[in-house]
Amino acid sequence: MKDILKDITLEQAEKNKFLFLIGAGLDNGGATDDEKMKNGEKKIGERVDRLMGAANAFIEANNYQGKVSVNQAIMVQVVIDYFMDIVRLKSFAPVHRANEIKIYAYESAWLLRRKPLQILQETSEYCFANEEFVLSELCHFLQKEKDLPKGFVDSLKYHLIYRPCDAKTLELMLLGFKAGEQYA
Repeated sequence: MKDILKDITLEQAEKNKFLFLIGAGLDNGGATDDEKMKNGEKKIGERVDRLMGAANAFIEANNYQGKVSVNQAIMVQVVIDYFMDIVRLKSFAPVHRANEIKIYAYESAWLLRRKPLQILQETSEYCFANEEFVLSELCHFLQKEKDLPKGFVDSLKYHLIYRPCDAKTLELMLLGFKAGEQYA
Protein backbone atom coordinates (compact mmCIF):
# COMPACT_ATOMS: atom_id res chain seq x y z
CA MET A 1 0.00 0.00 0.00
CA LYS A 2 1.22 3.49 -0.81
CA ASP A 3 2.09 5.83 2.05
CA ILE A 4 -1.25 7.61 2.14
CA LEU A 5 -0.09 9.99 4.85
CA LYS A 6 3.16 11.07 3.22
CA ASP A 7 1.84 14.58 2.54
CA ILE A 8 0.76 15.25 6.10
CA THR A 9 3.21 17.75 7.52
CA LEU A 10 3.66 16.33 10.99
CA GLU A 11 6.86 15.31 12.68
CA GLN A 12 7.25 11.52 12.52
CA ALA A 13 6.61 11.21 16.26
CA GLU A 14 3.36 13.16 15.93
CA LYS A 15 2.32 11.10 12.88
CA ASN A 16 3.00 7.88 14.82
CA LYS A 17 1.01 9.20 17.80
CA PHE A 18 -1.85 10.10 15.48
CA LEU A 19 -1.84 6.66 13.79
CA PHE A 20 -1.69 5.02 17.21
CA LEU A 21 -4.67 7.05 18.41
CA ILE A 22 -6.77 6.00 15.42
CA GLY A 23 -5.58 2.40 15.60
CA ALA A 24 -6.20 2.25 19.34
CA GLY A 25 -9.62 3.84 18.95
CA LEU A 26 -10.57 1.20 16.41
CA ASP A 27 -8.95 -1.67 18.31
CA ASN A 28 -11.12 -4.15 20.14
CA GLY A 29 -8.29 -5.11 22.47
CA GLY A 30 -5.15 -7.17 22.44
CA ALA A 31 -3.13 -5.35 19.78
CA THR A 32 0.40 -4.12 20.44
CA ASP A 33 1.23 -0.44 20.02
CA ASP A 34 2.95 -1.15 16.70
CA GLU A 35 -0.07 -3.13 15.49
CA LYS A 36 -2.38 -0.29 16.50
CA MET A 37 -0.28 2.17 14.52
CA LYS A 38 -0.27 -0.08 11.44
CA ASN A 39 -3.99 -0.73 11.81
CA GLY A 40 -4.65 3.03 11.91
CA GLU A 41 -2.73 3.58 8.69
CA LYS A 42 -4.40 0.58 7.05
CA LYS A 43 -7.90 1.77 7.96
CA ILE A 44 -7.19 5.29 6.70
CA GLY A 45 -5.74 3.94 3.44
CA GLU A 46 -8.71 1.63 2.83
CA ARG A 47 -11.22 4.39 3.44
CA VAL A 48 -9.35 6.89 1.25
CA ASP A 49 -9.13 4.31 -1.56
CA ARG A 50 -12.87 3.58 -1.30
CA LEU A 51 -13.85 7.25 -1.32
CA MET A 52 -11.42 8.14 -4.12
CA GLY A 53 -12.87 5.30 -6.20
CA ALA A 54 -16.45 6.40 -5.47
CA ALA A 55 -15.64 10.06 -6.25
CA ASN A 56 -13.92 9.19 -9.52
CA ALA A 57 -16.84 6.92 -10.49
CA PHE A 58 -19.22 9.80 -9.68
CA ILE A 59 -17.19 12.17 -11.87
CA GLU A 60 -17.22 9.69 -14.73
CA ALA A 61 -20.94 8.86 -14.39
CA ASN A 62 -21.82 12.57 -14.55
CA ASN A 63 -19.41 13.37 -17.41
CA TYR A 64 -17.45 15.76 -15.18
CA GLN A 65 -14.04 14.58 -16.45
CA GLY A 66 -11.79 17.57 -17.10
CA LYS A 67 -14.27 19.81 -15.27
CA VAL A 68 -14.09 18.41 -11.73
CA SER A 69 -11.31 16.44 -10.05
CA VAL A 70 -10.74 14.83 -6.66
CA ASN A 71 -8.04 16.33 -4.48
CA GLN A 72 -6.45 13.36 -2.71
CA ALA A 73 -4.87 15.46 0.05
CA ILE A 74 -8.29 16.86 0.96
CA MET A 75 -9.82 13.37 0.79
CA VAL A 76 -7.15 12.12 3.21
CA GLN A 77 -8.07 14.97 5.56
CA VAL A 78 -11.77 14.02 5.27
CA VAL A 79 -10.92 10.48 6.36
CA ILE A 80 -8.66 11.63 9.19
CA ASP A 81 -11.37 13.98 10.49
CA TYR A 82 -13.94 11.19 10.22
CA PHE A 83 -11.82 8.72 12.20
CA MET A 84 -10.95 11.30 14.85
CA ASP A 85 -14.67 11.97 15.34
CA ILE A 86 -15.37 8.25 15.68
CA VAL A 87 -12.49 7.82 18.15
CA ARG A 88 -13.79 10.80 20.18
CA LEU A 89 -17.32 9.40 20.06
CA LYS A 90 -16.12 6.04 21.37
CA SER A 91 -14.31 7.73 24.26
CA PHE A 92 -17.49 9.54 25.42
CA ALA A 93 -20.30 7.15 24.52
CA PRO A 94 -20.76 3.43 25.08
CA VAL A 95 -20.19 2.69 21.38
CA HIS A 96 -18.15 -0.40 20.62
CA ARG A 97 -18.43 -0.17 16.83
CA ALA A 98 -19.93 2.60 14.73
CA ASN A 99 -23.03 1.40 12.92
CA GLU A 100 -23.52 1.92 9.19
CA ILE A 101 -25.78 4.95 9.68
CA LYS A 102 -23.21 6.67 11.89
CA ILE A 103 -20.44 5.88 9.39
CA TYR A 104 -22.33 7.45 6.48
CA ALA A 105 -23.47 10.43 8.54
CA TYR A 106 -20.01 11.35 9.84
CA GLU A 107 -18.31 10.64 6.53
CA SER A 108 -20.88 12.77 4.66
CA ALA A 109 -20.54 15.64 7.11
CA TRP A 110 -16.77 15.79 6.57
CA LEU A 111 -17.13 15.47 2.78
CA LEU A 112 -19.47 18.45 2.85
CA ARG A 113 -17.17 20.44 5.09
CA ARG A 114 -13.83 19.75 3.34
CA LYS A 115 -15.13 19.58 -0.27
CA PRO A 116 -12.59 17.22 -1.89
CA LEU A 117 -14.14 17.56 -5.37
CA GLN A 118 -12.48 20.57 -6.95
CA ILE A 119 -13.87 22.54 -9.89
CA LEU A 120 -11.37 22.89 -12.74
CA GLN A 121 -13.44 25.18 -14.97
CA GLU A 122 -14.64 28.52 -13.73
CA THR A 123 -18.38 28.05 -14.03
CA SER A 124 -21.28 27.79 -11.62
CA GLU A 125 -22.48 24.58 -13.34
CA TYR A 126 -20.38 22.37 -11.07
CA CYS A 127 -20.43 24.40 -7.85
CA PHE A 128 -22.51 21.77 -6.02
CA ALA A 129 -20.44 18.77 -7.14
CA ASN A 130 -19.53 17.87 -3.55
CA GLU A 131 -23.15 17.99 -2.41
CA GLU A 132 -24.20 15.90 -5.41
CA PHE A 133 -21.45 13.38 -4.61
CA VAL A 134 -22.64 13.10 -1.00
CA LEU A 135 -26.22 12.75 -2.27
CA SER A 136 -25.14 9.89 -4.54
CA GLU A 137 -23.33 8.17 -1.65
CA LEU A 138 -26.31 8.53 0.70
CA CYS A 139 -28.77 7.36 -1.97
CA HIS A 140 -26.57 4.35 -2.68
CA PHE A 141 -26.59 3.54 1.04
CA LEU A 142 -30.36 4.00 1.45
CA GLN A 143 -31.38 2.37 -1.81
CA LYS A 144 -30.77 -1.29 -1.11
CA GLU A 145 -33.62 -2.94 -3.00
CA LYS A 146 -36.00 -0.30 -4.33
CA ASP A 147 -35.88 3.20 -5.74
CA LEU A 148 -36.06 6.12 -3.36
CA PRO A 149 -39.05 8.47 -3.58
CA LYS A 150 -38.20 11.42 -5.85
CA GLY A 151 -39.56 13.91 -3.32
CA PHE A 152 -37.23 12.54 -0.66
CA VAL A 153 -34.18 12.72 -2.94
CA ASP A 154 -35.06 16.29 -3.99
CA SER A 155 -35.53 17.34 -0.36
CA LEU A 156 -32.26 15.68 0.66
CA LYS A 157 -30.40 17.44 -2.17
CA TYR A 158 -31.90 20.78 -1.12
CA HIS A 159 -30.88 20.13 2.48
CA LEU A 160 -27.31 19.18 1.53
CA ILE A 161 -26.90 22.32 -0.58
CA TYR A 162 -28.73 24.99 1.41
CA ARG A 163 -28.89 23.85 5.04
CA PRO A 164 -26.15 23.39 7.63
CA CYS A 165 -25.30 19.68 7.74
CA ASP A 166 -23.51 18.24 10.70
CA ALA A 167 -23.05 14.56 11.44
CA LYS A 168 -25.80 14.48 14.07
CA THR A 169 -28.38 16.01 11.74
CA LEU A 170 -27.47 13.60 8.96
CA GLU A 171 -27.53 10.66 11.36
CA LEU A 172 -31.00 11.60 12.59
CA MET A 173 -32.24 11.97 9.00
CA LEU A 174 -30.86 8.54 8.04
CA LEU A 175 -32.35 6.95 11.18
CA GLY A 176 -35.72 8.53 10.38
CA PHE A 177 -35.62 7.26 6.83
CA LYS A 178 -34.72 3.72 7.97
CA ALA A 179 -37.50 3.81 10.58
CA GLY A 180 -40.03 4.98 7.99
CA GLU A 181 -39.01 2.15 5.68
CA GLN A 182 -40.22 -0.36 8.25
CA TYR A 183 -43.74 1.04 8.14
CA ALA A 184 -44.04 1.60 4.40
